[in-house]
Amino acid sequence: MNDLPLSSTVWNEAEWTTLIQDLRMTDQPADDVAHSIDVTELLIPDKAAAYLHTLQDIYESDSLPLIASMFAKRYSYMIVAPSLYAMTMFGKGLRITPDNCRVESIFKGDIWLPHLRVQQKDALLLHDADSTSVTCDITNTYEITNSCSADESQQQHAPEHAQQVPLNEAQRDAYLHTIFADHLQPVWNSLSKAAGVSRAILWENTAIYVYYVYETMLSDPSYDYNRQRIEEDFAYLKGSAAASLFGERWNPVSRFNTPKRPLPGSDTPRRVRQTCCLYYQSADDAAYCSVCPKREA
Repeated sequence: MNDLPLSSTVWNEAEWTTLIQDLRMTDQPADDVAHSIDVTELLIPDKAAAYLHTLQDIYESDSLPLIASMFAKRYSYMIVAPSLYAMTMFGKGLRITPDNCRVESIFKGDIWLPHLRVQQKDALLLHDADSTSVTCDITNTYEITNSCSADESQQQHAPEHAQQVPLNEAQRDAYLHTIFADHLQPVWNSLSKAAGVSRAILWENTAIYVYYVYETMLSDPSYDYNRQRIEEDFAYLKGSAAASLFGERWNPVSRFNTPKRPLPGSDTPRRVRQTCCLYYQSADDAAYCSVCPKREA
């Protein structure tokens, strides 16, 4: 457990709107209770197994290893996308401890896209309080305020007079520990026991979304005002971040960061996975993913 205390602060409306509208969070309970669950229940293997059984109709399979892997993809994005985006772009963090989180079942058409709902909605300050933040002046905001317009947030990532988000390395480590070692590691450990699926598969499912979040920002010129911070955080996660921040003997973001290379049917180079996500088991006619290591076995 990382004992460095993180100070509580607030979100402004533009920040909170981005998390809710763009990064698969919600502030409302879902109507679909059957496929929703408190994260604390996922920490108990028997309850995690029971929950995976409820997802059989969604994934049209009775294979718990397959369901656990497919669920881990949705879950990984739901956790890492808003929490890492908030850290890098706002200099703030979500209270991401399991006891503060719930999976809310939401469908977009026929596609199941579970959303994260947090009970305590305050933000964690990840830089010195007197540092200049990229977002609106927090001294003029209150929790989920209207000090910045949501329309402006959607039109551009950089607010007027934007400056790079400040960095405090010790606070970053403390926050990353809450995301990975305190949250994802025990959830993956429980799902692994419940479904008999390798933790390595679940961690690689996590790593691909860490890459996705940062590579998406780096490819978008509208984020250039904060490019140095994006590059620093991404390089740290896939490089020197200690294994202890992930609760493992190895850093999964570093371990699965294989060089991208050209692949048949892809216009851009891609990473070939080191583990198979089991997608090919999802239907009798399902093929291996284009980045599946089994294609080259």
